Amino acid sequence: MRWLSVCIALCAFAAESQIEASVRGRERAALTVESADAAGVRVLRDGSEILLPWSAVRELTGDVSAELRGFEAGGEALWRGSSRLDRGDPIAALEPLEQAFDRFKTHDGVTTGEAADALLAARLRLGDAQGGVVPWLVRMEQDDQLPTAPTARRVEIDPVLRLVPELPPIFIGSRVAPRVASELAQDGFGRWSAGPNRKLAEIYATALLLAAGERPPPLPEETDLPGVRLAWAMVEARQPDQMARASARRVLRTELASAQEPWIRAWCHAGIGLSLLLESQRERLAGVGHLLVVPSIYGETQPNLAGICLAESARVLYEAGR
Repeated sequence: MRWLSVCIALCAFAAESQIEASVRGRERAALTVESADAAGVRVLRDGSEILLPWSAVRELTGDVSAELRGFEAGGEALWRGSSRLDRGDPIAALEPLEQAFDRFKTHDGVTTGEAADALLAARLRLGDAQGGVVPWLVRMEQDDQLPTAPTARRVEIDPVLRLVPELPPIFIGSRVAPRVASELAQDGFGRWSAGPNRKLAEIYATALLLAAGERPPPLPEETDLPGVRLAWAMVEARQPDQMARASARRVLRTELASAQEPWIRAWCHAGIGLSLLLESQRERLAGVGHLLVVPSIYGETQPNLAGICLAESARVLYEAGR
């Protein structure tokens, strides 16, 4: 009888401690949770274990820890922000997406990749290019860990160059730029995996510091990875050293001559043009010619870059009395 009483008590405890998850959408039945962490919730469905991102989980019931409740709240914010973004309201989507990203960005998993992608999309739609740099790199870190490339993404990243066409390393100076650069450089850029991700983080941090009026050290020349080489040339073409600028412009002219993608051509024209603005008066006017190509030809697909190029052209022509 004592053993029977113990077994009954253990069964009752197990029933109370069992966690169940309800899923967003049409499915109403509660699913048994096998395990859960920052990546998502693993549940049994039709005899198979599947991983649900936190945005797909409506509610957890049972003996749920405070940590899991925090992830559940982050998933709720991610779902709300993504829904608003999909309805065409990036302004209303921004705050919950920032909350979700802050919750998951220091963890690995599908939910982190989803949160980074949604925040990147919202910030690009709002014209906040510098605010999109960290989410872009976090998303690439997460995508690199997946066995197959994810299909449901809002922002296109070139699979070869690993660059976002709407996110060139050219920024408007602001008080936010040094803060983003500092976040990229945490732990000596150690948060980014060695290879193209870390190199791109270093390049974009330098671009942000240049926009803020600082004088970061020159970057080592990159020639082995095409996307890294393009981004490097665009940043080095605006360094204080004249020889470094000339060398980077040669790389950009080579890229321009061979580029097939319109966004790469727009980047090259912008990079060459902004670089020439740092040279003699004659070269400055030639730089304006490159800059004005961007709004005249690529304005619809590169609106943020076109705006920067048009503003810089207007400034130089005004200073030249033209």
